[in-house]
Amino acid sequence: AVTLSLAARSFDKVSVKMIALEAGVDIIMLDNFKAEDAKKTAAKLKDEKEDIVVEVSGGIGETNFMDYLSKDIDVISMGSLTTEIEYRDFSMEII
Repeated sequence: AVTLSLAARSFDKVSVKMIALEAGVDIIMLDNFKAEDAKKTAAKLKDEKEDIVVEVSGGIGETNFMDYLSKDIDVISMGSLTTEIEYRDFSMEII
């Protein structure tokens, strides 16, 4: 089985969305959408294809991730989980 995904920064053009859905895209990532825009777009996508996976990413962190919670958004990605942490160096090497 092949999974098709699409990353989009805007769905201003309905044709892009429709082409993606008609092509059988399984996952659509809404990148750098404001929370309300992401929720509205996700709802429209789910209306068109109920089983599509909608992921949001870009500009989402621990202070605003709750704003993206929606029954229509399946995945919330936060780069800050890996880029904004303080690393500790330790080793299991025995000298």
